[in-house]
Amino acid sequence: MTYAFLTDTDIHTFIREEFKNGLTSSVSGQPASAFILLSEQTAIIQIKNKLRDRYKVEEIFSIPDPWDESAEYQVGALVTKGDKFFAAILENTGVDPDPAPPEEPDPEEPPAEPEEPVDPSWEISDPRNSFIVMITSDIMLYHLHARLSPRAVSDFRVKRYEDALSWLDQVKDGLENPDLPLLDDEDDPELNFGFDQQTRDHYY
Repeated sequence: MTYAFLTDTDIHTFIREEFKNGLTSSVSGQPASAFILLSEQTAIIQIKNKLRDRYKVEEIFSIPDPWDESAEYQVGALVTKGDKFFAAILENTGVDPDPAPPEEPDPEEPPAEPEEPVDPSWEISDPRNSFIVMITSDIMLYHLHARLSPRAVSDFRVKRYEDALSWLDQVKDGLENPDLPLLDDEDDPELNFGFDQQTRDHYY
């Protein structure tokens, strides 16, 4: 499953083993997925608030649309299916990027003729920044733990959360410069608040 930005695979990569069972249960009559979505939304808002003065936050958190069997895809097109991301390496329409595995043959039936091999039209390609995925997962999981078990948030989870916020503060202050899409000049908050371009060009 893909949420607003994260996937089930992301969550289960970064979560500790003892908490995984809680993600498959319901809490107060609500499925755990509802708490995951809410916690993810909180994490994304936190990160956007830290990065928006320097980076294109909507672009950072954008993900491809789900694969559509009726759509025409050009080389380089990106899609999602399940919790995977794919890039088209051939123009195609109706080619499933992640088809279901073939059924086991009936041993009592005669073997079928082998099918002609098909050139792959897709390859797995995740367009998201892997460090942002990790930071988002750490912040989301902290909020998720706090919602599902507020009195039992582990020191490990608190430390991961604090480390994520510390890194974001360093990025905000210009002490870290991750490979993320920078704001264009016309989007620069300093310019939007009347920072004079001539002064900008002659600043020492």
